[in-house]
Amino acid sequence: MSTKKLTASIILLVIGGLLIPSGFVINDYLRSEVSKGVPTALLGIREEVIPEIEDNIKTQAIPDVLLGIQDAAVPEIEDMVKVQAIPTVLLGIKGEAVPEIEDMVKVQAIPEVLLGVKGEVVYQFYASVNASTAAQIMNSTIDFLWAYNFLFDYTKAKEHYFNNYTIQKNTTCPVMGISEYAHYMVSPLLTNLSYTPAAQDYLLYGNALYGLPGLITDLEQGMGILQFLGYYQLAADGNMTINAAMQAGYNATWSQLQIMAGYITGYLWENVVPGVVYSMTNYLPNELAEVMFYEQWANCTVVPGGIDLGGGLKGLELNCTEPSNLSLTTSEALWNSTNPSSFVNDTGILIWAEAASPNVTIQIQLMTTFSLDPANFTIILTWLFTTIKDNVVPPLFEADRGISATTFAEYLFYEQWANCTMNGMPVYPTGLDLGGGLTGLEVGCPSPSNISLTITIALWNSTDSSAFVNDSGIEKWLDAATDTTIQAELISTFGLNATELGLVLNWLWVKSFKDNVVPPLFEAGQGMSTNAYAGILFFEQWANGTVLPDGLPLDSGLTGFEVGLPSPSNISLMITTALFDDANSSAFVNAIGLDKWVKAEGNYSSDEYSELKTTFSLSESQLNLTLTWLFTTFKENVVPVLAAENLGMSIEDYAVILFL
Repeated sequence: MSTKKLTASIILLVIGGLLIPSGFVINDYLRSEVSKGVPTALLGIREEVIPEIEDNIKTQAIPDVLLGIQDAAVPEIEDMVKVQAIPTVLLGIKGEAVPEIEDMVKVQAIPEVLLGVKGEVVYQFYASVNASTAAQIMNSTIDFLWAYNFLFDYTKAKEHYFNNYTIQKNTTCPVMGISEYAHYMVSPLLTNLSYTPAAQDYLLYGNALYGLPGLITDLEQGMGILQFLGYYQLAADGNMTINAAMQAGYNATWSQLQIMAGYITGYLWENVVPGVVYSMTNYLPNELAEVMFYEQWANCTVVPGGIDLGGGLKGLELNCTEPSNLSLTTSEALWNSTNPSSFVNDTGILIWAEAASPNVTIQIQLMTTFSLDPANFTIILTWLFTTIKDNVVPPLFEADRGISATTFAEYLFYEQWANCTMNGMPVYPTGLDLGGGLTGLEVGCPSPSNISLTITIALWNSTDSSAFVNDSGIEKWLDAATDTTIQAELISTFGLNATELGLVLNWLWVKSFKDNVVPPLFEAGQGMSTNAYAGILFFEQWANGTVLPDGLPLDSGLTGFEVGLPSPSNISLMITTALFDDANSSAFVNAIGLDKWVKAEGNYSSDEYSELKTTFSLSESQLNLTLTWLFTTFKENVVPVLAAENLGMSIEDYAVILFL
């Protein structure tokens, strides 16, 4: 039999027959025994044939070795993808969750903010009603004394008003004068308080030199009285500069100023103003202030330009351009905090939020409850969730709490991650829904980790190279799963105790955030699975060596898998995918396809060379590069090592067995 026929028979044996078990080892003794029993001529044939068998074994092993590398490498690359995706996925969750939590914070803050604003505005209106009415009473009392018994002398009228303690006893004046109030309501020992003419004028009309207001200079809003009482309170609280300025500017003693303040608040406001206001409006001052508030909110008619809520902030009113003409009854119902459907009720505001989602059924329900027409309902809805939620709530929330709604929402997110609570409450007791019922964000579900806010903030600091949301930091956390030295480093860096560190490691790698949460969110974000992406990276590594610049580690430092190292081949992903398609009869991982590559090697004019070039749209340089890599680098350097590992013997020994 010729050598070529023998070789062909052995090749058929390799391809079509059963392979020798991998545990079969050729040793020197066996080779010696074989040599003794084989004629010299046959030994010569062996020396010629075995290298050919060995070469064919390496060639025929190429598809299995390449596909074996792919099968082993893609899961490893996928694991790497999932680990490296953790920072992006976590920060992505935070980026989506915090605005939603902030929106929830702002919505739930609406009742508190609105009732707080209402309380301030009603108080201001109440004070203005009292002050303006008191100013009018003081002014009209002086006018009454001026006209009484045809006196017609303002100087004497003012003197009576300030210093005569028997006005009501000797006249029909319905209001006591200042000294009269002191005598009957403060102490009977007080009679004529001796306010000088200058003091009378300064108190009534103000002293511009000292910047002091006059009590009756503003009869519409009573600002003179309110400013006077404001300065007086500061002086009474110990501000000696204002105290001295008031005494000098009003030309009055502190005792005289005290009596004047008491006359306004203790006498006029408590005993005179309520009756006067009621006689004119059918409301007591506090009731009128509420009515004024609702009128301002619905129609912007009390303060036409809108009320300044602080620093120029406006937005209390529904519309300052066109009145809504909502009835007082409707306004009162909408602002009734005990009404479970009211927007100033903690439950009610959630109903309004649901209506804005939009939920037509809830919208109809609210319109029916409050007798609102669609136009006014829409105005209220827009006002609540644009003007109030987005414009008014944030600055007032921050002013009240000393922290922005955004930062507060971020802290709630951290608390949810650490303990599965928000502000101490189990808002999401089974964890935040990350989409489609997916959970697993929290280290503290179902049991709280009790990791402090300070530590949590540090763990979530993406600029910290040890944090798990940092691209370098996540590698430390991966190593910490098995490395006690790195565990100690992380404990020291973040101030964690061993139990807390264990919980975080367990959450990352065992529970496991990496395997359970990252893949679906990665796929949702990238439009492909982590496995598919790993497959792409595998092909990219083969073609251009860009994923692992030092080469895919195969075994004991072995490299040579890539056609694209040291220089990228620039073979496209589509072509690479086709080259690694074992169902493609032209691919080098297909038995039939491999034969075409064998025939094309070194034979650039062959039909197979042209076919491969056309089939895969490869340039000549790319095809030549691939052929050189396949039959030189990969076949001669990589296949023997990996095939020997699989066989449990060298390819040379395996070739001897086949020969025998």
